[in-house]
Amino acid sequence: MRLRIHDVFLAVILAAHGPLSAGTYTWDGEGQSNNWSEATNWVGDAVPPDFSDIVLPKGSLVVVDGDAEVSALDCRGFIQINPGGTLVLADPSTMYLGTVNGGVIENNALLTVTNKLTQRAGDIRGSGSIEAPAGSVFMTADNAPKSLAQSLSCDGTIDLRADLNLNAQDPGDSVVIDVGASALVLMEGDLTKTGAGSVTLNNHGTITASGLLYPAISAGIFVENHPGASVHVVQNSGLSMFGRCRMAGQISIDQGAFCELGGEADLLGGLVCQGIGAIALAGMIDVQGPVTIDCRALVNGELGGSADITFNSTMNWFNGVMLGEGRALIGPGGHALLGGNNLDLRRTIEAEGDFEWFSGNLQLRATPEGVGRIVASGPFTADSNGAMSGDTSGVPDVVVTGLIT
Repeated sequence: MRLRIHDVFLAVILAAHGPLSAGTYTWDGEGQSNNWSEATNWVGDAVPPDFSDIVLPKGSLVVVDGDAEVSALDCRGFIQINPGGTLVLADPSTMYLGTVNGGVIENNALLTVTNKLTQRAGDIRGSGSIEAPAGSVFMTADNAPKSLAQSLSCDGTIDLRADLNLNAQDPGDSVVIDVGASALVLMEGDLTKTGAGSVTLNNHGTITASGLLYPAISAGIFVENHPGASVHVVQNSGLSMFGRCRMAGQISIDQGAFCELGGEADLLGGLVCQGIGAIALAGMIDVQGPVTIDCRALVNGELGGSADITFNSTMNWFNGVMLGEGRALIGPGGHALLGGNNLDLRRTIEAEGDFEWFSGNLQLRATPEGVGRIVASGPFTADSNGAMSGDTSGVPDVVVTGLIT
């Protein structure tokens, strides 16, 4: 059997780019329903074969009620994928309005959302990615499971009103939620991770946690808060981040709010916790930006581990009640100022940088896990109307080898 040159060339093209388009099919909506599978809804009264280019004009309303495998989708109207429906996109596509309502979008190229993509239930998966340069992505609170298995980039609004599972199944898989500088993430549901791949929440904009359900970001999800970005926990709400965090932007916690950092965290951009809010630090914390805590701070106070905190910034303020069960390290050039209320210390503060204690009671307490101690090899300043006391059941002490003021 002899192959002609153009046959070989065609085989190479198909292998590289997938099947060629079966032609362009346009929706006219003249059927009795809005179903994709109804032939009279299409110009020419024929359901598009697989690998067609699809045009859904402005004002169209289309329901994918079965399997629809297309080359490229140009949706200027509204498309909804219902239970039992699967929309497979092989080539770059655009979507004005779309809803995953229990079905599946398998996107294997770049899907650009120009207005809004809503996920009520079902899966978004495939080897491609989603971009919403001026659009929005909504996860509605319908108490139905939702899974996203590809990267999402958004400069509009990501509205997470419900739990969303980020699925990076295989070790080489990567799911990245990229929040643009002008974007806003509204979090009321949990972000969870499944699979052996990597998941990253890459924030250049603003993440706002609200609602009474205390949303959480599970272990295994890396949160990167870039310079100029912010994480804001609003009044009477909470946010728990159990994975690794690198916070070059600021974390702001309102009165009555709660923020928990349960994994290893680098606080490079600053932490502000006000009023009667609360902050819980449970992993290895490296503080290189300014920290202001005017509330109750639990350093491993609830999770029972052994958090270490390193202060390398020029000024850190603790004006509230601080319960310290982890070790605090103040590096050379760092400055920690403790006071305003009470410091209940159950582990060690090792201060090579400046350490200042003022206007509050400082209690060094012995626990089965360790003894509260201050070891200051750098300058130590004590200017307090309060008292420094130790727990008689242990041997808490203050060891100062640096300059005492």
